[in-house]
Amino acid sequence: MTLEIGTSVIIPTFNRPQWAAELVTQLVAQRGYGGGLEVLLVNDNGDPAVFAMARAAVAGSNVQLRCFDTGYEGFGAALARNVGIA
Repeated sequence: MTLEIGTSVIIPTFNRPQWAAELVTQLVAQRGYGGGLEVLLVNDNGDPAVFAMARAAVAGSNVQLRCFDTGYEGFGAALARNVGIA
């Protein structure tokens, strides 16, 4: 099965696993994003628990979650966002 992507959302984060997981949960609950939803979660080398929490949030949905880690701590949201765009 191929998921057609209609909307992509980039979430840059650093040491906010609860916040990021809640945001993913809220995105999964949204309706009206025609063509499918892709969430790109980019961690700025912070708490790796964010990925497991986000995966749990999309479980059972048709939302495509992609997880990335910048590998650099403290470069912030700008670098994380750019990684997501790339």
